[in-house]
Parts: sequence; structure tokens; C-alpha cells
Amino acid sequence: GDLLFPSLYKRNYHIAEHYYLIGDYKTSINYSKKTVAYLEKNISTDYKHYFFALDLLGESYNSINRPTEAIKLYEKLNTLGRDYYIHKNVSKNTFPFHHSYHFDWSIVAKGGLAKSLMLKGKNSLAKPLLEESLRGSLIQKLDHNETKVLNLLGKIEFENENFPKSLEYYKEALEVALICNSEKNEIIALEWIYKNYNQIKVFDSAVDYQTQYFKRLKDRQEVANTIKYYSIKSRLKNDSIKAAFVNASKTVEETKNQRNLIISIVLILGGISYVLYRKYSKKVSTTLLESENTIKLQELQLEESVREKEEAAEQLEKLKKKLAENYKIVNRIKNSSNNASEDLKELQKSTILTSEEWEDFKKLFSKVFPVFLEKLKIVNPNLSNAEIRY
Repeated sequence: GDLLFPSLYKRNYHIAEHYYLIGDYKTSINYSKKTVAYLEKNISTDYKHYFFALDLLGESYNSINRPTEAIKLYEKLNTLGRDYYIHKNVSKNTFPFHHSYHFDWSIVAKGGLAKSLMLKGKNSLAKPLLEESLRGSLIQKLDHNETKVLNLLGKIEFENENFPKSLEYYKEALEVALICNSEKNEIIALEWIYKNYNQIKVFDSAVDYQTQYFKRLKDRQEVANTIKYYSIKSRLKNDSIKAAFVNASKTVEETKNQRNLIISIVLILGGISYVLYRKYSKKVSTTLLESENTIKLQELQLEESVREKEEAAEQLEKLKKKLAENYKIVNRIKNSSNNASEDLKELQKSTILTSEEWEDFKKLFSKVFPVFLEKLKIVNPNLSNAEIRY
């Protein structure tokens, strides 16, 4: 709640104050704790409400007779309040009853500490604190604190059986309570005034103040009952609002979870798609590279085939030229010998298919043309045996 509503601590404080006024101190403590817990983490946000909440929480603990907890709170208020008063000097930190100036919160803290000590039966330690708090209240005109301190001093004197002095304190407390409209302290003063009069046996005055006491107590009870009625009604309404808020928060949380789930699914699918795309892209790139390499290899093979074909054609052309030259030489020799021998006729008729036939042919040819082959080799030293045979 504090994150969504930063001023919620103020509402908690006012609720705590409301429950304190109707005497529901335990509920008041619960709300005061929330205010104190928040402001202890963010004290610079609002010193005023922090000090109010410490005082209200301490007073609530004293009201249910738990002075040990109250003492811790009032000791903190005493230290921080005094330090704030001396060093901060911020005029906006006002007492809740429309004072236009800031004041020393240690004055209030000393009164609270004194009440806690009285609950522990340590009146001798409490009295000096009350007297110091009273002096500070008179100087800084803290009427509410003054009437509360006067009532406590009156109680100490009553327990010491100093009834005239007790009566004096209580009457002063009543007078200040009426001025500052402090109903609670007014009722406390009326109760102990009539008890003091009973102790000193001034019964007419005792009856008069007792009558006033019960009347004011009855009025306060009626007001308290009315406040409780509206409080219960308000609490039911608040519970309904709270339930609606919880349901709305739950719906928001569910929507948030659904959104996060959708985002997660989209991211996962996107990741899978990316991985598949990378794999496919890599595969396509590999296939494309292989195809390019294959094409290059085929091109090289084609170039090699063309080159071999060209070389073969060139060799064939050279062989044709050699053959033509050889043919001319044979014709020339043939024409020069009109009287060919029987060996020449036999040579003309021969065929050359095997190596043996070639050897026989060479022998026969050499008989007809004794120096032809030697001259042929001299003229063409690079001729191979195959070319000569051809």
C-alpha cells in the first residue's frame, strides 16, 4: 500500500488517533505501528507525523499498562525531538492543535516517560520529569501537555496522601483542559477532584464534582458509542473496499502473469525460429558453396577437355602434313624407278598390322630403298618409330 499510496501513513495515523479517543487502544497501536514503521524508513518525509505517532503509540501502551514498550518509544522521542528542535528549527512542524510555531518534543516525551515510570511504581523518578515537562509546557504554551502533566502530578500527591496539593494540581488541570478543550483530561481532573474532596471530607464539593464527572463521562460514552457505530460501519465499508482492491490486485497480477507468459512464449518461438533460420541459412550457404565449387570444377574440366581437343587436332594436322610429305617422297621414288624389282612389287602388296609385319616390311623396304630410312631420320631426326611406321 505504501508504494502505491505514499501518504497512506497519514491515514493510518488518523485512524490510530480515532481508535485511541474511543478507548480501543490495541487497534490504535496496530495503526500507529504502521505509521512509525513507514516513517522510520522515510523520516525526512514528515518529522511531524513521526513524532505524533511515537507519542500516540507510547500513550496507547501506557493505557493498556505496558510501560516497558512505552519507555522505549518515549526515550526515542526525547532524543530525536530535542535534536530536531535544536538543529532543524522548522516552523511548519506544529502541534496538532493549531499552534503556529514548532516546539521541543522532548517536553512531551518527558511527560510520557514519567507516566510509564508511575505505572512501574517509580513515582520518585517520575516527579522530576513531570516538573521539567510542566516548565517546558508553560514556556512553549503546550496546553494539552500541561493539563496531562498536572493530572499526573496530582495523582502522585494523592498517592502520597498530600490531598490539598493534589487538589491544587487537579483544579489547575481542569482549568487548562477546559481552555484547550481536552475532554479526556477534563474527565480525569473531575474524577480526582471529587475523590480529593472526599478525602478531606468536603462532601458538598465532592458531590458537585462527582455529578459533573458522571455527566461528562456519560456524554463522552454516548459520543464514543456513536463514534464506534460509525467506526464499525466505516470498517465494513473499508473491508468491502479492501476486498475489491484485493480482487483488482489479483486480476492485475493474473493479467500481468498472462502477459509475461505470452511474452515468454513469443520470445521462445522467436528464439526457435532464429535458430532454425540460422541452420537453414547455413545449410543453404553450404549447398550454394558446393554448387559453386561443382560449377567451377566442371568449367575447369570443360576447359581441359577443349584444350586436349585442340592439342589433338593440332597433332592430327601435323601428322597429316607429315603423311603428305612422306607420300610425296614415296611417289617421287616410285616414279624414279621405272624398272621396279620384284621386291618393290612385293612391298606394294604388303600390309602392316603387327610388329612382326612391320619388321618384315622394314627389311623389304630397305632392300628396295637401301638408304631411305636413314636419310629420313637425318632429314627428320624428331620422328618417332610410330610416325616412321605410319
